Amino acid sequence: MSPPTREMGRYVLLKLILFSVALFALPIVTFYGSVEGVFAGNTTYAAGAAAVVANCVVLLYIVQAFMEDGVLVDDTKDKTE
Repeated sequence: MSPPTREMGRYVLLKLILFSVALFALPIVTFYGSVEGVFAGNTTYAAGAAAVVANCVVLLYIVQAFMEDGVLVDDTKDKTE
């Protein structure tokens, strides 16, 4: 892995802020947007849709964190040399 730089720090902070805003806003927008428009007033289904959206945001954050350097590093190669 490459050493962290100031540019990487800004990128990581920006990514954290964007995902935090998405985790806050997208489930709320999904709930209120779908409670009348999609599910005809059924708040249970709208809450379920909001929970699915929140879980998708968290999953995308985890995937993005694993792909941050572009490739996964194999540590066993360094130990054998």
